[in-house]
Amino acid sequence: MNMGPAAKEQTSCSAASKPPLCFISHAWANGGHDFAVQLCNHLRSHRINTWIDSKEVPVGTSVRHSYREGILRTCDAVLALVTPEWHTSEACQDELHLALKRQRSEALHIFPVHRNSSTTPVASLGDACYVVLENLDDEPTLASLAEAIRRGTIVNRLAVALLRQTARERRESAKLLGQMADPLSEACLGRSLSEDSDPLTRYWSAIALGRIGTPGACGVLRSAEAKEEDDFVLEGINYALEQACKAGDTR
Repeated sequence: MNMGPAAKEQTSCSAASKPPLCFISHAWANGGHDFAVQLCNHLRSHRINTWIDSKEVPVGTSVRHSYREGILRTCDAVLALVTPEWHTSEACQDELHLALKRQRSEALHIFPVHRNSSTTPVASLGDACYVVLENLDDEPTLASLAEAIRRGTIVNRLAVALLRQTARERRESAKLLGQMADPLSEACLGRSLSEDSDPLTRYWSAIALGRIGTPGACGVLRSAEAKEEDDFVLEGINYALEQACKAGDTR
């Protein structure tokens, strides 16, 4: 049986149906808070909802608890406004730690935004691309950032649906993650391929990993190939390996 991974491309209505909610991690010192507030206003003009501590923490609520709620249970993306003060802020580093923890499980996207080109990159984000935003009149950069947040939000919502929703929704999420081919979804797709009880979901997870095509994704596929007992899922794994994960391919 060959369903053909070249199924008709489609967009996710449910994953894109509501505006993203982006948590803004920032240090208050040296005008950082004022800049963050203005950035929030600009992002909202691009239909990006934002979470910023000065407005969103209820009176009498633990700030750290609110951060945890905002990052782990509510937001679709995290924007880190990186400055020297951000690097040394205990609260900002706590936010980053929480965001990275969720990134590993649910493909949460973290967007580093540097106030100037000499700002030290965030080591724990590896080689993640960052944006330099020296002033808020830079409309092309703001528009590009908003688009990246929207795309990251869709990937994150699909990743969550892949691990938590009904079999039909999990299948659809796996297909759409394959279309988006975002490397951050590699972990959740790998978990789906190895653990999901639904063969069709495992099949489409394999196809998605093949489209991502990173060395890590290929390694997951090869491990799954050795353990998978369903012939249909094996067909998907073999197709993915043949098309995108040939030996020596390191794209």
